[in-house]
Amino acid sequence: MTTSSNEKISSLRFIGPRSENRPFIAEALSLILNDHVYWRRNFHPKDPPVLRYSDLKNDVNTKFQESLTNELFKLMAELKFDPPFFSPRYMAHMISEPLLPGLIAYIATLFYNPNNVASEASTATREYEIEVGKQLSKMFNLNTKQTFAHLTGGGTLANYQSLYYNTHLRFIPVYIFIAIRATGLSPEGINLPKDLRKLCNIPYERYEDLLEKAKRYTEEQANTPLNLDKYSLANLGWRGFERKVYEVFGSPLPDIKIIVPASAHYSWSRGAKLIGLGTNSLIKVKLNNGYQLDIGDLKSKIAALRKQNAIILQTVAIYGTTELGSFDPIDELLREREIANDNGMYFPIHIDAAYGGYFSSLFQSDSPKRMPNALTSLKNQHQALKHCESITVDPHKLGYAPYGAGAFLFKHGELKELIAENAEYCFNPKGGNMSTSQLGKYILEGSKPGAAAAAVYFNHKLVPLNYNGYGKMLECLCDASNYFWKKLQTVNNKSKFFTIRTLESPQSNIVCFFIVPEKNKSISNTNALTKEVAKRFGIKDVNGIQDYDYIVSNTTLNLDHFKKVPSALKDLKRDEAEIAMVRMVFMNQWHMQNIENGNSHIDLFTDKLCQFIVDYIKHLN
Repeated sequence: MTTSSNEKISSLRFIGPRSENRPFIAEALSLILNDHVYWRRNFHPKDPPVLRYSDLKNDVNTKFQESLTNELFKLMAELKFDPPFFSPRYMAHMISEPLLPGLIAYIATLFYNPNNVASEASTATREYEIEVGKQLSKMFNLNTKQTFAHLTGGGTLANYQSLYYNTHLRFIPVYIFIAIRATGLSPEGINLPKDLRKLCNIPYERYEDLLEKAKRYTEEQANTPLNLDKYSLANLGWRGFERKVYEVFGSPLPDIKIIVPASAHYSWSRGAKLIGLGTNSLIKVKLNNGYQLDIGDLKSKIAALRKQNAIILQTVAIYGTTELGSFDPIDELLREREIANDNGMYFPIHIDAAYGGYFSSLFQSDSPKRMPNALTSLKNQHQALKHCESITVDPHKLGYAPYGAGAFLFKHGELKELIAENAEYCFNPKGGNMSTSQLGKYILEGSKPGAAAAAVYFNHKLVPLNYNGYGKMLECLCDASNYFWKKLQTVNNKSKFFTIRTLESPQSNIVCFFIVPEKNKSISNTNALTKEVAKRFGIKDVNGIQDYDYIVSNTTLNLDHFKKVPSALKDLKRDEAEIAMVRMVFMNQWHMQNIENGNSHIDLFTDKLCQFIVDYIKHLN
């Protein structure tokens, strides 16, 4: 193997596994500190010092500095037990050292400590956050003028915000109906249906026109402003809202459900609890062989909910699962939504792209005509994203930004005014107040670090969200996972004692595998062998990071989550309900770099893996 041009480019973007970019980092940190000091001293430079130099040299201050230094050494010593994310020997989780632009910008901004929740607490970084939202919207082919996009503390919080938005927006037509009735007018005057279920299934695209008509109707016919807040779920709470619904419609509020794939992140279960619906509201769709949402099972779930007259609060699809790096068939999900809509059942679609979102950088205007098959098939899912209502993406994953930096994008940005925390209902359907100077009105967080916004902005500035920027980096990671997967096939052709299997070929930069012994093929024996490998190469108590040679992670898949038994498991006796897997995430640009006799870290790890398996099987026998 030879070092690719992209690996050479990458060496300029990171500190480097051996701190190769240390001179530049040292110079940048010195520049940051000196510039900040000058900034402070030049603010009314004639003001006398608050701290006298004699005070800085007294015994109290000297002891404080000594204590601080001692504690700092302890901190640095303890941090050295953290896993070596920077090394190509680390292939465990979706974490890596951050890109240099983001890291330097983050450190520089920490000295100023801006709070991006409001304009009074931040200036530059708030503008950076608005720009980052536009950049991400453009990458997903969303309308940058209409989409409301901002950073969050992480993907989990962004997922919660999708639930929060949909919970309070889905019933806007019901609020309008009740508010018009309260003025003594008939809702039929603006062609609102009387049927509660129909009111709960009006698409968001119709809201703007509906709100404008309702506002004009009550003002002209009853000389009364439209007051939605009085009858809203946000004001009444679930019990009060349900009582009001029964009082007006004479029937209870239908059951409310959330459709998620069985591979969904745990944040969806927790989110259902947070909005008061409970985990029973989650309808889990089974998976196909590729660890993707199974469309056939989705159809049956939607049909069952239609018969029950239930409301689908939202349907979630995953654009890059955190376990196998797989992508749900979003294009097919959209077709099922169209069919459901034709049958009077609307549901917004939220895309959990916390992990895989940055793969969309591969498909910008400068992308090559020929790409690996797995990435070519992903293009259809990327093109479907613009038709979905909201998206979660994590810049602190494949965006290589420092923690914590998630993002939430909502296509119908004008509707955010309807759930603003600040006041009574105020909406201008013509202009749509898209001001984000006071982000706190529209989001779940009360404070948010400007440093994260600066980091993501500078990453995108110097590593663009296109094929020649992030795209080539991520393609390099996919090349590494495919190279490793092919190595496993070579091993299987030579091995007499075991086979190393995956569910399918990798869809991105994650490879999960399990080891099947040739004798006594059962899930229990497979799990036992796989767990030994995970223990050998996993995180454990060590005296120092030098005790590790290679580091991987592990996971388990519940076989009941699959619609059919995956083909890779069909010849195994099913004596356990879960399959244990070794999980490898290729996040480092140097996994395939030559390091020893033409071999890469992937080659050397594969040799160590096979030798350990052979030795362990011989030990058992």
